Amino acid sequence: MNCSDIPRCLLVSTAVLLFSIVSLANPPVTPNPVPELYPITPAATVPGSSAYTLMVRGFGFVGGSTVDWNGVPLVTTYVSSSQLTATVPSANLATPRTATITVVSPAPGGGTSNTQYFVVENSVPQNFFSSRSITGNANLTSPIVGGDFNNDGKFDIIVASGPNVYVLAGNGDGSFASAKGSNGPANSVITGIHVADINGDGKQDLILNGKRGTTGFVATMLGNGDGVHCGATSACATAASTTFLNVRLQFAICGSAARDATLRCRSDLREHHHHRGRKQD
Repeated sequence: MNCSDIPRCLLVSTAVLLFSIVSLANPPVTPNPVPELYPITPAATVPGSSAYTLMVRGFGFVGGSTVDWNGVPLVTTYVSSSQLTATVPSANLATPRTATITVVSPAPGGGTSNTQYFVVENSVPQNFFSSRSITGNANLTSPIVGGDFNNDGKFDIIVASGPNVYVLAGNGDGSFASAKGSNGPANSVITGIHVADINGDGKQDLILNGKRGTTGFVATMLGNGDGVHCGATSACATAASTTFLNVRLQFAICGSAARDATLRCRSDLREHHHHRGRKQD
């Protein structure tokens, strides 16, 4: 720029300097993630209870995240990016009800998590496991499978309810701790659980099978070694009376960035039509 016009040059230089100062004072802000909420355990208490400390687990929590009870914010304490605690007033626990629990994180970014549930109901004495005693409010959809999922040398059990899996850590004396839930493939019904160390890290992982609508799936969830499993990859196939599908699974390792264990039909599903007496290629 020709600076023969000194006043104009000074004005432009001043504007550039001010812009630089403002940019340095207001660096780009990283948006908060949308929180993800794991199944709540324990997920029930009895009517008439005093104020209750609700522990919620998941990931993507930030300092300003709040736990909402039926859409109303509770007094919330930030523990870590994967855990919050909230105080449920005794008035919310006075009578039997089922409450929807969500986590809300502030802008920039942020938003409302998926929904989990907490039940206020009278307990029934029993000497056996029931679906409500494990999951709080839902039926079990898979057989119970055993393994050591928290690497303490004691036998644990795991079972599915809809799209979630629940680990009950063994105490080593024939009893089990409260269930710890993990999210599986979204909007699915898990009907089978198989245990194996898929990635050779010494921690027991899961191979799941089930359905999402009319679509079958196989998915992996890798163990963290603490009773929590994270979703990795899945393959799916739509059933047809005259169609056989060969599914080549490419198992992926779940890292800290893994989020939705969504069901995806892989491009490498190969469809073969079977006809009686037809010569195979």
